[in-house]
Amino acid sequence: MRALRWLGILAAGLVSFVLVFWLTWPSDAVSNRIRHEVREASRGDLDLTLTSTAPQWIGLGGQDVIAYAYDAAGVREPFLAVDALWATVSPWSLFGRPEVQAGARLGEGSLDVDVTLDGLGRRARPEVVRVDGNALPVADLLALARGGGSQIPVVATGGLDLDASLVLGAAWTDLVGDLSIQGRDLVVVKVEIPTMGELTLDSPVDELEIALRFEDGTADVVEGTIRTLFADIEIDGEITLADRLGRSRLDLEVVVTLGDWSGSPLESFRTLLEKQMDVAKGDDDRYHYTLKGMLGRLDLSDLRPDRSARRVTTGRVDGPASTTSASDAAASRLERLRQRREARENTPVSKEAKELATRLPPAQRRAQAARRAEARRREAEAEAEEDEELDELGYAEDDEEGEDEEALEELDEDY
Repeated sequence: MRALRWLGILAAGLVSFVLVFWLTWPSDAVSNRIRHEVREASRGDLDLTLTSTAPQWIGLGGQDVIAYAYDAAGVREPFLAVDALWATVSPWSLFGRPEVQAGARLGEGSLDVDVTLDGLGRRARPEVVRVDGNALPVADLLALARGGGSQIPVVATGGLDLDASLVLGAAWTDLVGDLSIQGRDLVVVKVEIPTMGELTLDSPVDELEIALRFEDGTADVVEGTIRTLFADIEIDGEITLADRLGRSRLDLEVVVTLGDWSGSPLESFRTLLEKQMDVAKGDDDRYHYTLKGMLGRLDLSDLRPDRSARRVTTGRVDGPASTTSASDAAASRLERLRQRREARENTPVSKEAKELATRLPPAQRRAQAARRAEARRREAEAEAEEDEELDELGYAEDDEEGEDEEALEELDEDY
């Protein structure tokens, strides 16, 4: 009986402690402390607001978390909203390496993260990261990417499933592991096309699967497939990682196959779009592009036609005549490259696009002109910033003479 009495007293004391702990939890003070730490860690570039905080077993949770970024003018803009966010320390950390479990709820989606640390305190560094995301809202993820400085010309709805198992090192270049992304009920609402402006599609995405493998300082694209009603897109290549993730270099090949637009309200635009994309058309009737640039400064202008995709299909004969034919073909090809470059510089908007623009209402024409002017301004600023960053990294941008020599070398390899 005495033992039961002591157990009852102990249980009552524990319950009282938990109740008092919860009822007197200093939610506002903890929220302000978290906000202060975020601003200190980001050197004033980021801010965070929370409606409330609460203890989560051996951890902490927050409700209605909104992340903000400050632009160059000091204006605060939200780029991520999370319904709930929490982090706890695993009890098994007492018997081995410390392990932190975190999670977030974004609308109907959820994100779970397990992180194994290599120590304790401020010097603790993540060593192994496992991520499991379900139905993450793609609209919020695109807003997050735009908040990081990337210009993404797509508006979409739906969710993404994310699965990752990564071993971290002292820098991003030491990253090892796999990451995969799959689409769930995705719909491409709008897409911005150069010289044509914003195009409303409302096209379901039949398949989206992207898989990356991190090793030896690069992220190789193991799988890159996007299939929609209007086009199929295949992605291949690699990302060269940098110590600062935003300075990682993309070197990707993008192949676009236009679908059958028959019966679509946009069927009349297909011919115009084909003319705009003709410079990238290969002998396989698909459109080949390269995507090269810094991860943190991606822009639509970084997507450029792939010159090597167009092959000269002149007849080949044995002997010296073959060398002469190849040389003539190379010279002809180089001349066409120069002509197309001049045409793009002198006539950035096609005749069909201009005629289409004249049929738009005045308000839409003014809005389209404003978007083009803003796009040109952003492109000029981005190119200037990228040139400075490339100089710091030791990269040199090819001039026109270098591009011509590269085109000739590619043609020599073909013949």
